[in-house]
Amino acid sequence: MYCEKPLATNLADAAAMAQAVGRQHLWRPPAVLMRMMTGVVYDIITRSLRISNRRFKAVSKWNPSVPNARMGWSRLGEESKS
Repeated sequence: MYCEKPLATNLADAAAMAQAVGRQHLWRPPAVLMRMMTGVVYDIITRSLRISNRRFKAVSKWNPSVPNARMGWSRLGEESKS
């Protein structure tokens, strides 16, 4: 899923993912458990990266397929049902 504007918070992102799969909430394992299961990768996968796609779009023909993350998660949820 590639989108132009990410959701504002991790909670908003989790809510959009839950809605996409027809749930009110998603279960998130505690950080301690995730750190035990993933080791040093935990820091990499939980890091917030606020980066712009402006330069990539300028040098390629790429454009986001959806305008925002909520619509992207919704599309993925619909595709997984079919």
